[in-house]
Amino acid sequence: MFGSRLKYEAPHNRLWFDPTTRAMRNPGADPRLYRTAVIAGDTELLKVDSSKARGPEGVRAALRLNIARALASGDLSLDDAAATLEMEPRQLQYALDQLSTSFSQELNDTRRLAAERMLTTTELS
Repeated sequence: MFGSRLKYEAPHNRLWFDPTTRAMRNPGADPRLYRTAVIAGDTELLKVDSSKARGPEGVRAALRLNIARALASGDLSLDDAAATLEMEPRQLQYALDQLSTSFSQELNDTRRLAAERMLTTTELS
């Protein structure tokens, strides 16, 4: 139907659509549902990234996952993020310092990427 080939008995259940197919617009589509699907898809990709990384990179990947989840429901504070990661806020800050970044920078970068994605993949202003 979409031109994608199905592969059975693969280690993961996924459908991949080429960029041309993904760019097709459905005039009856609900943009809120699309935004939710994009966030959910991105969250799944971040889960994969965070499960592979260790040390400060793993902390940053897990933090980005938590920020992406929180974008759909509201803001996320440093204390909330640290609690979700089962860390003290100072531990989280230290791990991010090792990567020359900060909680606010990661929060802003994640917001910016989400905004860019929505502007380029949806009809939203």
